[in-house]
Amino acid sequence: MDIRMITLLEVISALSFVVTAWTDAAASNAVGHAATTKLCTLIKHNKKAAESTTARQKQLIAEIVRLRTLSLKSEAAACAAEKDDTAALTLFADYVQAKLRQASGRLENLAPKASAAAAALGYTAGRLDETISVFNQAVSSTPASQYCLQARSGGNGNHKITTEDTLCVAAIQLEPAPGVAHTKYDYSRHTALAAGSGASDGTSTSCQLTKIASGGGYENTGGVANQVYSGAGALKIDSSGPNIEALAAAEADDSAPNIEAHQKARQAYDKFHAAAAAQTTPTENNYDTWKADDRLLELIAKTLEAQTNKAKIEKADSAVTAARDKLLGGDQVQFTSKVWDQLQKTNLTYSDGTTLKSELAEEISSDESFANATFRCLQAKRKEALKPKIQQQHCHDSNTPHKPEEVCNAIGDANETGCNKTPGCHFVASKGEGKKCTLSEEGGKAAAKQEEDKAGGKDGKTGPKCTGKKKNDCKSPDCKWEGETCKDSSILVNKKLALMLADFMSWVTF
Repeated sequence: MDIRMITLLEVISALSFVVTAWTDAAASNAVGHAATTKLCTLIKHNKKAAESTTARQKQLIAEIVRLRTLSLKSEAAACAAEKDDTAALTLFADYVQAKLRQASGRLENLAPKASAAAAALGYTAGRLDETISVFNQAVSSTPASQYCLQARSGGNGNHKITTEDTLCVAAIQLEPAPGVAHTKYDYSRHTALAAGSGASDGTSTSCQLTKIASGGGYENTGGVANQVYSGAGALKIDSSGPNIEALAAAEADDSAPNIEAHQKARQAYDKFHAAAAAQTTPTENNYDTWKADDRLLELIAKTLEAQTNKAKIEKADSAVTAARDKLLGGDQVQFTSKVWDQLQKTNLTYSDGTTLKSELAEEISSDESFANATFRCLQAKRKEALKPKIQQQHCHDSNTPHKPEEVCNAIGDANETGCNKTPGCHFVASKGEGKKCTLSEEGGKAAAKQEEDKAGGKDGKTGPKCTGKKKNDCKSPDCKWEGETCKDSSILVNKKLALMLADFMSWVTF
């Protein structure tokens, strides 16, 4: 089965090297650290989404494989089961098919949303890399402000924040444990950082990154009229100094247009989270967990519509639940007896490619064997259904009189006049019941002659017809005179062969 996971996994793999390890200048002051920390939080958030995607896809693939096997097993059992069990097993097989289609649909719908989450991961990682680069390039010709934004004064870089966030740069796990998406991101916990907070102590003020210096890098100035955004809106710099934008506004669509990285991450993850919601582990043998499933009730409703010729029957109709209880049972005990045990204990005949085998369904695990068993069962049923039609073409109706004596007997004991008027028949009152109208002497001779002609001679054998005839009696088309004897002509021989072949073929069952 083509699951189409390759593209997404390649995207995730490519993202593992986007976020470079932080150098000692990665976050050069409290403001920069706060900005990169928030970006890093989003990266971890989307990394979990990407990992959850991989886990959920594998979970769905395993479910699809299991349901496919159960579906083939149910179809084979429904065909081979006793007549009284067929309807219940067929309904169960249809229900498993519906679950299989649902699982396939979930996998298909998950892929584009998971790709969006992976893309948001890459986008956010790129913004972090950009923010780090900004701070790394925050240099000027003035030694006191060479490391423009730092935790404390000093100017020589001794007070840069250098702690590396190992979780942020950790590689993505492509073999995560099975599961679903983690708890949704809490934006309300990430409020704004006041302008200049943590960017200075009593001996220094925060500098402002506003433009690229003529000599390269970024240049600090004493003030700026307009706002400048770094890290896709995570860091805002204006006349008040560096400021970290609050993330709470990003929780609603389009309410924080300046915080682009956060908006994209939230929107992508929200779509993924909805698609990858937790699913109950399928347990088809646990009837109580699915007997109220809409898919099952809809299948029964459509079946009843066809049977009753009604335009529409709602799944909530009492007739639907009544039919369900009748076919599958009203509780777990009845379901196990009526369906599950019958499914396991049905004997299936299949070929493994070399040998014809007959085993209980519970002893077979191969999809190919179940499919072969279904094919053989349907083939045998079709042959059985066609058999009466073939026999009707080649056999006499046993209820129809076809022997001369039987023709006379069929006229009846009470119809003496009709009997005597029928050629070959006469009425004998002394005969037993049902035999009073019997074959006359003339009729018997005529019947014997007819049988003799049919057999091809007096001895009842299909042999030469012309042998022994005199030359004057040896006439065409059946006979011909050769030398001193009369022989059967080729026309007669061919006719006899054709009759023999037709008689033989009439008993052959196709």
